[in-house]
Amino acid sequence: TAVGFGAAGLIAAFDINLAFYIDAASFLLSALCIAFVRIAPHEATGAEDEGTSLRTINANLREGLAFLVGSPVLRSVLIVALIYSLSVGLWNSLLLPFSVTVLGATEFEYGLQEGLTSVGFVIGSLLLAGYANRLYDGQWIVISLLGSALCGFAYALAADIRVAIAVVAVSGFMNAPFGIEIGRAHV
Repeated sequence: TAVGFGAAGLIAAFDINLAFYIDAASFLLSALCIAFVRIAPHEATGAEDEGTSLRTINANLREGLAFLVGSPVLRSVLIVALIYSLSVGLWNSLLLPFSVTVLGATEFEYGLQEGLTSVGFVIGSLLLAGYANRLYDGQWIVISLLGSALCGFAYALAADIRVAIAVVAVSGFMNAPFGIEIGRAHV
């Protein structure tokens, strides 16, 4: 995503249609790469033999939901993850109009913002690999959420696209502990 967003912004700065043509060609190339791959069919055994009837699917969903609700850790993770997902969705949908209309960003600068979010996430993930055992999972999640909140405030107050680009890079960095630790919290 880091390269894709930046490249799309750069290409769109020259010709927006070209960005879509290249994107379409990348999907076509991907399809061609896997079109001739042959994998032996999977033979169902054991529980898989019960099929995929609506009754079976409904029973499995009810069993999974009961397990989720019955586990305090999973229930908490679900609630926090839902709120977090809503917040990230709001952030992502507002990033383009804010950067273009308020900060006067070009297509390339917007793409750079998006790409550097991924770079920040990767750097945060790599650093967390070395420091994860210094705090509990919940502490990392709190740090991540507080850091993300501060990035949201800083972005809203940014008056220059260069500052905004730096802020979104930091926001990617701050998202890493949440993304990693929320996955580990229920394991």
